Parts: sequence; structure tokens; C-alpha cells
Amino acid sequence: MIAVEKVNIWGRVTKCAHRCRYCLQGGQSQPLLSWGAYAETVEKYVRWGNENSMSVGFELASNYDLTLEQYKWYLDMSALAGKLSDSLLMGGMRMRTEEEMRIWLAERKELGLKKVIFSMGGTEPHHDAMNRRKGDFQYLLGAQKAAFSLGLDVEQRIFITKENMDSMDGLCCVLDDIGKPFRRSIYPLHFRGYAMDMEDARLDENDIKNIPESVMQYMMPDLLLSERQWAVQLCESSEQNPEKIGFFLYMDGKNTEKLLSGSCNEIIERAGKEVAEEYAKLPSIAELCRRYADTSCRRIHEGKSKVYALWFERYISDPSNGITPQKASVLHSIYPAEKSVIHKI
Repeated sequence: MIAVEKVNIWGRVTKCAHRCRYCLQGGQSQPLLSWGAYAETVEKYVRWGNENSMSVGFELASNYDLTLEQYKWYLDMSALAGKLSDSLLMGGMRMRTEEEMRIWLAERKELGLKKVIFSMGGTEPHHDAMNRRKGDFQYLLGAQKAAFSLGLDVEQRIFITKENMDSMDGLCCVLDDIGKPFRRSIYPLHFRGYAMDMEDARLDENDIKNIPESVMQYMMPDLLLSERQWAVQLCESSEQNPEKIGFFLYMDGKNTEKLLSGSCNEIIERAGKEVAEEYAKLPSIAELCRRYADTSCRRIHEGKSKVYALWFERYISDPSNGITPQKASVLHSIYPAEKSVIHKI
């Protein structure tokens, strides 16, 4: 029996300052959603969830370049939703000097900020090209120096490709010179958004063999398998899709009035029923593997959830499955509410 146990209100109220080649969200037009409408909707549904024993959360897309007043709201509403919110993603924001960044971070530290998360794509020429913003590498170095000076935890998430893999060792040396991070992780590209257009730059089995230990220590070698290697493991898997799921309730600026004026119970019940019906038709990972895995492909995907995303997209795109754009939107809104193979798409 499929149970919908969580709902997340999703919205984008700011335009991302980046246009990264590997963006997981893909195309990002100017948002049609105002901050006031987003905040009012989130407050309505989170409070309803608390009163009706339904887990209702929220997410802001693109970036967290919020004013202090907005950030204070974000922290207060996160607490009401039972969400830990002591960290911020630093991508997509406008560039600031190191001193400006120190002031910006210090103001938010006073409100409860403890950790900042930076994404990088190699040394300066590689990173700026990946992020399509000249000067972004130096900006991020300054921002990290500011964070270290304030005693904030710094997490570094680094994306590795065929194009930048030779620069990884050098990047780690540059980063080591400015401070010791709370965590540093190096990942192959995810299969989502614009990253789908960078398949030729994805690491393959031979590339993995040539990554030095100094870089591999920040990776997860046991999970760095090619599509053909994952297929060997997963085509006979007995693991079933989880019965407990959640879904995103997307705000696009056009449905704001409906979400604000309508009954939370009726809207969530109707959406939850639709989600459950479509999810019930979704094949298991073993069936997806047997139908859609390329057993000759040597390109690397880190973890079965990532290669699942690849097969999931092929399933949705297969005309024989009759997945309409509306059904595809429903399926893309689903995520597991328990540990499973299924990855939020």
C-alpha cells in the first residue's frame, strides 16, 4: 500500500546568477513567483501540516541569496517545519568582495548560520568555464576565506569530468592553502538538467583507474561504477520501490492564487492520489535495468540512485509507455520518504 508521508512546497523567487554547464535544474527563466506569495503559501501549508499530522516542508530553488529579513523567515519557518537549517548553499549568488562576503556571512551567523557549502569545478580556468562566469573562482576563494575567518564550517563539493580531472590535485592544493574544510567531496556529474548534455565529459572506467590517491580520498570508489557494471548488479535485484513516498508541490507563479485560496486538505489529497496512482505503475529498478540499461556503456555513475535516474528518464521518454508531459511532471515530483534506490529527480 503506497503511503504519501511528506509534501514539499517548491518555488523559485530569485534568478540564479550562474548559468553552469552542469546545472542540475537545467533551464532557469526569470521566476514569475514573488517572495511574498511564496512565503505566504509556505506558511499556510506548513501550519496546516502541523495541525493535521502531515509532514510539510519547503524548498527554495536556485540559491539562497536572501535578505536578512528573508533569511530570518527561512530559519523560523524551517524550525516550524522541523527542518535543520544551519547551512547555506553558496551557488548562484551575485559576486561580492571578500570583505563584503565577511559582513554578509557574519550577519547570518548571528542568526544561526553554521555551515556554508561551495561547489567548484577545477582550478580557475576550468571552474570559470564550467560556471560560465569570469572571476567566479577568485570570488569563491575570497568567500571561503571570509567563512574560515568567522569560524564557519566550510564544505566543498567538487565536480570532476574528463575535462578537469587533471586539475583536481592542483585545486585541492589551492584550497588547502586557505583552510581546512569541514568536508570535501569530489563527485562525477549527476544525470540531471544541463549535465545530461555533458555525457561526453563524463568519467569512464579507464579514467577512474588514473585518478591519483590524493584525489580519490575525497571520492567514494566503491560506488564509482559504469552503467554496464551497475547493470550486472541491479538487473537481478529483488529490491522493490518503497511504499512510503513524498512529492513536491511546485509553485510556478500561475497556480499561486489556487494554492492560497484553495483548501490545503483538498489540494494535497488530490495531488497525493494522482502521485500514488502514477507511482504504482513505475517499474522496479530491476525491470528498469533489464529494459533500459546500456550494458556496453563504460561511463561512470556514482551510486545506484544516479544510474536509476538515467533509466528512469529513458522509461519516461519511451513512447511505448504512454507517459504524457503531465504524467512525466507527476513522476518527476516524487521522492522516497524512506531509504531506497529511488533518487529525487
